[in-house]
Amino acid sequence: MSEIMNASFGKKFDELRAKYVKSAEDVEHYEQTVRTEMLIRKFLMVIDAERESAGFSKAELARRAGADPSVVRRLFSSKTSNPTLRTVLELLSILDIDVELKPRSKRRSSAASRKTTRREPQQAQIGA
Repeated sequence: MSEIMNASFGKKFDELRAKYVKSAEDVEHYEQTVRTEMLIRKFLMVIDAERESAGFSKAELARRAGADPSVVRRLFSSKTSNPTLRTVLELLSILDIDVELKPRSKRRSSAASRKTTRREPQQAQIGA
């Protein structure tokens, strides 16, 4: 079993995992969901730290984004935040943060392995 499957996220969550995660496919889906949630949380923590560094209150950041202050407070304090990409990009823009996306490693797939030529992974920069 993987590190994610063995991790505890609280009694209620552990009970749900035990009840619904049965097959290898379920495990794969569960682990991908947990990894995604962890990345979202990490991303929001970095944005929140930048907000503090910039001297903005959550209410001020919300005002500048045209959002309700409670939305921004929940975004940074809820353990289950799932912001839209638009919201994240607005916050990044307000805080003057650039983001660079790049693959962690070369991906292997049956479709890619059948191709005779392999193109290099693309990188995208977001921001000004």
